[in-house]
Amino acid sequence: AVVAVILIGSTVWARRSSKPSKKKSSSVSRQRTAPRSRQITVPNRNVDVRNVIQQSDPSFSIEKMLTFAQNTFIAVQNAWCAKDLEPVRGLMHNNLYNTTLRQVQAKTDQHVTYHYENYTFRNVYLTSYVRDREYEYITVYLNTEYIDYQTDDNTGNIIRGDKTTMWKMRYLMKFMRSVNRQTDQPKSCPNCGAPLDIASTDKCGYCGSTVTTSSFDWLLSDFTTVRADTKDDGIRV
Repeated sequence: AVVAVILIGSTVWARRSSKPSKKKSSSVSRQRTAPRSRQITVPNRNVDVRNVIQQSDPSFSIEKMLTFAQNTFIAVQNAWCAKDLEPVRGLMHNNLYNTTLRQVQAKTDQHVTYHYENYTFRNVYLTSYVRDREYEYITVYLNTEYIDYQTDDNTGNIIRGDKTTMWKMRYLMKFMRSVNRQTDQPKSCPNCGAPLDIASTDKCGYCGSTVTTSSFDWLLSDFTTVRADTKDDGIRV
């Protein structure tokens, strides 16, 4: 499913790795990851991460961060399926956006469309936090299920997967922002200074400029499946 592996500069989208759940349902090149990736344990550090961040940002909220991560997950997945990244332009680091854009074009050229449907989040939590001189990085773990199939653009026929199998997948989404940012600080357009509501749009409603959330808040910089070689960043400040 949609995943970008970016070490600030390159992205590889990885194929689903877990066995499907056969119940009926009510980032982007792909490769299969080893089944043993399911054995990797990703620690829940909600409290530890919150405590560190709140030392400089007292208004930081675990609940709001996890909701933001889930909404971003769905938005990026939907954009990949639609082969149109413009709706998520303001949520992604430039490197991730540009690499994924090339991958979207590759799928367009291949006349293949991906379909992800009926998302379920089984477990979501903060798992790591890293800070350097310029940026801070927070990683969110997501245990998900959803339908995943592909169609041929010319015929509309399903060429891989089906419309009923729920695939179980585990992801890590890394977000970054400049150090010393405050959750509740005023948000305004860096071009014209008008107030922004980045939750509903990534463009300024006054001057029309595209605004990336890195100007004031968390920005998606890494999006990957949990694999056999996944490393735990822990907490490093």
